[in-house]
Amino acid sequence: MDKNLLVIPSSESFEERIKHDISRRGLSTGDRYRGCSEVAHMLGVSASTGHRIMVRLAEKGYLVRKQGVGTLVGPRFARPDHRTMDSIYLCMPRLNQRLGLSLDDLIYGIHNALPDAVVTTTLFPRADPLPVFQRILAQNGGNMVGLGMILVPREIQELVARSGVPAVLLGTPHKTVRGLVSIDIDGYEMGRLLARFLAGRGHRRFALVLRENPAAGDMKLMRGFSEVLGQAGFACNALEFVHCDMEETLIREEVRDLLARPDAPTALVSYAFPSVEAGINAASHALELVDGEDFEWVSTLAAAYPHPKRSPLRCMYTPARIGGIFGTILAQVAQGRRPESEHTFLPVALREDAEALNPGKTPKWNTPLAKGGSG
Repeated sequence: MDKNLLVIPSSESFEERIKHDISRRGLSTGDRYRGCSEVAHMLGVSASTGHRIMVRLAEKGYLVRKQGVGTLVGPRFARPDHRTMDSIYLCMPRLNQRLGLSLDDLIYGIHNALPDAVVTTTLFPRADPLPVFQRILAQNGGNMVGLGMILVPREIQELVARSGVPAVLLGTPHKTVRGLVSIDIDGYEMGRLLARFLAGRGHRRFALVLRENPAAGDMKLMRGFSEVLGQAGFACNALEFVHCDMEETLIREEVRDLLARPDAPTALVSYAFPSVEAGINAASHALELVDGEDFEWVSTLAAAYPHPKRSPLRCMYTPARIGGIFGTILAQVAQGRRPESEHTFLPVALREDAEALNPGKTPKWNTPLAKGGSG
């Protein structure tokens, strides 16, 4: 199949994609379906074209459009026969650093759920990932292809969501992406736990160092962290957000400027990426500051980094269990069955040895605050 056939401007191909979307989501006659604008976005066409396609499907009995109710799945819709998933492509960017997630454990978990599928790890260039995904999507003909995605950009998420190919994202979908099943850390609870932990260690000023374009999971982290500080009576300026590219040199410059201020935060929260750690270490060395004494850096969790050493938190699921959940959900999607939830959140908890972070260090920031203390 030619990769250029991924998007064919014919009404029949668009109609088949809508019917496949209904099957993939496990919908049946009488279930509510997407509206015209959402269908147009999914197909990548104008609103008027999306409207015409849905009218044709309604005329054929595949959809029912009711004024005041919306669009429903029609009586003539027949679910396709289930196909066997032959291949799963586990796709991630080609990085200069290791993932915190054990891919062997992840693949083992997938095989437990889908024992007959061949799992292939596929690395794509960060600069131009589109051709890799076009080739994979073009294979979804007689053989059922599944996609597992780690750290993929927004445009790829949107492409895969529109394609109808069974796919699961390890991470949080971009806010513009609809219909993509995902597994990620519970960012909101993670933010709340980190705020309580750091406030309990005596910090009065905090900074979240996040990527330049925050993902949905980042927003939940920010909300959870902010809520706890607000409920504890901290001043509005006790928490600040720093957004930048996660390259080592940029992290070093941002953190150096941050820590050099007279009112510098004493608690930094960021990702567990090696580039972040190297940047923070370089910045503190240039300012002759000691991590664990002059300031404290802790890392967040992510589905691809579920157990980083620099975090006081831990994911309550092992990588093998995450892989099993991943494979089970992918199998459900492939068989046209709707998962219990489109977004599965992995639970987090405070590590038993969290207080032992930075052993042997004597912090210079304030002693632990009483509950309700303010900055």
